[in-house]
Formats: sequence, C-alpha cells, structure tokens
Amino acid sequence: MVPYQPLDSANGEIRLLDVHPAKNQDAALVCKLRHAYLSNNPDYECLSYVWGREEGGTDIDLDQTAFRVFENCEAALRNLRQPKRVRTLWIDAICINQRDNDEKGAQVRRMEDIYRQARQVCIWLGELTDGSIVGVKSIQKKLTTGYYLWKVDRKFGKPTLPVRESLKNSISLQNRSSLVAAQEFGEINELLDRPWFTRVWIMQEAILARKLVLICGSETIDWHDVGSKIKTSFMAINFPKCFGLKVNPWDLFCDETYQKICHFRHEWESGGRNASLYQLLYDYRHLDCKMPQDRIYGFLGLAPMAKDLGFEPNYNLEPATVFTSFARTVIEKARSLDVLHCVREWRSSGAVFEQSPAYAYSLLDQSRYHDLYALIKDAPEHPLRRGWARLPPGWERIQDEGQTCYFRNHNDGTYQEQSPLEGKEPVQARYYAEQKILPRGWIKNWNNVGQAKVMFAPDSLTIDYHSKQLKRLEKHGLDSLPSWVPNWEARTEHDPTPLLDWADASPRYWASGNIQAVTIAHEEDPNI
Repeated sequence: MVPYQPLDSANGEIRLLDVHPAKNQDAALVCKLRHAYLSNNPDYECLSYVWGREEGGTDIDLDQTAFRVFENCEAALRNLRQPKRVRTLWIDAICINQRDNDEKGAQVRRMEDIYRQARQVCIWLGELTDGSIVGVKSIQKKLTTGYYLWKVDRKFGKPTLPVRESLKNSISLQNRSSLVAAQEFGEINELLDRPWFTRVWIMQEAILARKLVLICGSETIDWHDVGSKIKTSFMAINFPKCFGLKVNPWDLFCDETYQKICHFRHEWESGGRNASLYQLLYDYRHLDCKMPQDRIYGFLGLAPMAKDLGFEPNYNLEPATVFTSFARTVIEKARSLDVLHCVREWRSSGAVFEQSPAYAYSLLDQSRYHDLYALIKDAPEHPLRRGWARLPPGWERIQDEGQTCYFRNHNDGTYQEQSPLEGKEPVQARYYAEQKILPRGWIKNWNNVGQAKVMFAPDSLTIDYHSKQLKRLEKHGLDSLPSWVPNWEARTEHDPTPLLDWADASPRYWASGNIQAVTIAHEEDPNI
C-alpha cells in the first residue's frame, strides 16, 4: 500500500501523478506521486472517466510500490502515457487517499478548483471497437472515414448491402444510402452513449474545464468537433423521406447530455453562473454514482447557492444523514421551502415500472437480430427487393470475420446456415430508425473499458426493477426518509414534473381570485 503523506487541503494542496514514458504500450506502468499547491499554478491534466467494476484490476508501480487500479483506469493510463516524456495527471482514484474519508471530503471541496485550473480535462471513453473507429474518424473529419466504413462493412458481411443489390431500383438505392448513413451516425451515437455520459461527476468535471478532449483508445477528439459534426450532419442530410416517412432529425443523434454540458459550459464561460442547485439535483437524478451522497456533492461546485449554504462534503456520514442534513440546511439557510418541491418520487410499494427499451446504435450490433438479405415489400406498385428484416424472437445472426454467416436459434440451441425467413412471405418494409430498438429478450451492457456488449439474455428481463431499487435504498438506509426530505437516489421511468420552474427568475403573481396573472414588485426583492 502506498504510504500517502497528509495533504494541506485547506490551503489548496493536492497530489499530482507523473506517468513515466514508455515506447511500448504493454510496458509496465511506472508512476510517481508528488505534492503541489494550486496557488502555484502547476501544469497538469485531469482525467475524467468511469471507475467501473472492481474485477479485472491490476497493479501499477506507484512510488516503487504495487498499487491496485481498476481495469478502466489502467487502460486510460496506457493510452495517455507518452513515449518520450513524463505526463502529469490528476486522477481522483490515485491522487486522493480513498481510505481516508476526511481527506476525501476535503479534496472533493477542492475539485471545482482542481478541474478549473487543469490545462485540459481528458475524457476517457474507453477502448475502441471494430465499429467505433468509424465514428471517431467521422468526428475528426478525416478523409480515411470512407476507408474505415468499407473495411468494417467488408469484415462484417456487408450490412450496408452490396452495391449491385442497390442498383436494382430507386428504393434499393435509397435504402443502401440510409444504411451507410446509419452506420456512420450509429457509431457516433455509440460514442455518445458510452458510460461516461451517465455519471454524476461528469457535469462538474466537464463544465469547469478550460479545454475538453475525448479519448477513445489511441484516438483523440476535440470536444467542439462533436458539436460541429452533429450540426453539419443536420444540415447535410436535409431530412429526406425514407419509404414515404420523413426522417426525424432527432433520430440521428443521442446527444442530450452532450448538449446540456455545452449549454452549461457556455453559461459558465459567459459569466451567467446562476444555475439552480435544486434544478441540477432534480434534472440529473438519472445519472449514476457509486455513493448516493455524490448526488449532492457532485453539483455543489456548479451552483452559487451552494457556497451560501456552507454545506460541505463529509464521507463519514451515512447517505440518509446527508440527504436529511442537506434538506434541513437549505430550509434554514435559504429561508425557503422550495426544496420540498423536489419530493416527487413515487412511494407506493406496489408500483412496478418497466425499463425503457434499450438501443443498439451500431449497425454491427443491429445486424445480429436482423436478416440482412430478406425479401422486402414496399408499396404494392413497387417490386420486391432484398433488405433488412427482423429475425423471429430468439434468433440471432452470427457473422464470423470474413464471409461465413449462420443463424442461431436460442429457443432450442440449434444452428443453421439458412435464415429462418428464407422461403417465407416477403416482410413489410419498416422505418430504418426502428432497427436500433432491441427486440424482447436482448440486452445491452458495457464492459469495464466502455465497450458495448449486445446479447440475447431473456432471463435478465425477469428482474423486478422496482424491487432492485428498493434493495439499493434499503442498503443505504434511504428507504425510510422523512416525508419532507427529497430522496435523490429514488428514480423511476415516470418521474413527475416538478411544480416549480426554478430557472424562472421573473416576478411571481400571488395566488388570489384574479383570473389574469398580476405581478407586484416587492419592496426589497423584485423577484418576489
């Protein structure tokens, strides 16, 4: 175990990690910790990443001592390490003594300054996949994008359909054009759907950064290039009709979290730092974190109100104590009951909520539950063509690297070379955007290094998600909070809308018999 030396957190002292160079990526990771004061403006970069599950970790050489890091952290270090020079990073899992709750709380209070002063924040999305290189090159605006599209298409059995097939009629040509676009946009979406975009702490880490870069494997993407690619794609596609249906532009990208971060970054840089703490806590309650307390601590650096409250991170306290203390502090210090409007979770023990359908954005994943060359019928006056059609429930298309393709029937465990749709009646054409919706029995998970895994696993769907949530609440003592305390850990797919719009700073009219809204300026506070 590394002998951590105490930090003078009150005066802005932090630890920095020097990653020693190596030309071979497989070489042992050798690192050294050193102390620095933020007031001295040290040169460093911050790593923003998903910790992941504990299994699969490995030891690195830290100050000549074996130090265990999670698999995703190791992968990030290997890809960030330079071949000839030392690279200095700040990584929470290493630079903070995770066994010392007092130090952890003190350093979390400094994270606003740590991320704001870093030369840049490196967002580690995880390792590359066969398809993700297409999305990366497309965002980078590289001329090699077409080459990688061709390479992936050839390797996985031409999911965009052979050119000769598309030349048979205009609909086949339009279909292939849609599939090629879906392959490129789908891989961009897979990057935007990676676990990093689901974390609580990303909001603070990304919003406060001077400069942001996304790193996937050995590839680096400028944060703003993502937005540029989305914007130009909207303009270029001109929202054509596909089989008589107009393409919905919002079917193209799942960029909601990205756009929200961009909005807050713009507000922060322009000096409009009046984000409501209540709004942040409520709107981003769906984001994930290991410790429930972080649902509050992760946003304290973004709202001016937090500084006035004097509410400090304390990891020695249980989550229920933190939630209750926070609600009480807000009511007492802010002299407001607005926090009560955040008590909006469903409390009925009999309620069961279905999980939202999962999406497979990559065309390579979608091709696993489709027959790519099924007989398709469009309008009655159009000739039949070959194209994508969903396989029957429980069937999977398996494509070996190369030309070999076969089909597995998970219902009885058998395999066959011929599609179960071959020789059957033609299948009615469907809107291509529906391809991304996983069929019943299929799930999407991510491994420890951010790569999506789509698989047929019907048993996993029998989980009672409401019961699973209750167990998590019980584990952290959050199943019996006072009725006036918002439970930031309680989430459903049917969250009611808050009663108040905390972003509205306009004067409010008083509840009265007036039919028309009447605003009356308050003598001391014009916002009342």
